Amino acid sequence: MSEYDALIREAATRYNLDPDRFRRQLIAESGLDPNARNPSGAAGIAQFMPATARGLGIDPMDPKQAIPAAAQLMRSHLNTFGGDYTKALAAYNWGPGNVQRKGMASAPAETRNYIQKITGGDSLAMGPTPPPEVAGPPPPPAPAPAPEVARPPLMPPPELPGLPGAPTSLADAITQALRRGQAL
Repeated sequence: MSEYDALIREAATRYNLDPDRFRRQLIAESGLDPNARNPSGAAGIAQFMPATARGLGIDPMDPKQAIPAAAQLMRSHLNTFGGDYTKALAAYNWGPGNVQRKGMASAPAETRNYIQKITGGDSLAMGPTPPPEVAGPPPPPAPAPAPEVARPPLMPPPELPGLPGAPTSLADAITQALRRGQAL
């Protein structure tokens, strides 16, 4: 457990993300270190590039700002990629433009390893991987499958707080950063 778990769970719930998977994502990003920096310039617990952090109007070194912003960005990527968690994670790590233009088959090893670390190889899993089965008598026959339950609709990202000259939505922030030629 970390001091950020409540904040992670709250942000994940707000943006309709699986809290355990979102926590694993932040662990993959920074090891939950709010002071983490990498050579490419990404900083903070969610490893935001400076232009992305500016576009979102957040301080990437402040977990109280960075964690909700990371959840919001993941929700935006999930909405963009039709709920495909693998593509959303690739977009977070490699950039949504790369995923759209080049496709997942062209994802670099770093991005494939990142996705594997978070999903455990099962991109459809929701939550932690269950423990392996313990040897014993065979299980009873499975009951008939329950009817499929409709999932709640994907939520659009809420509007960002208004600051003079700041983008009003995550999509605007990303669009502005891309137009300026800045890396996300």
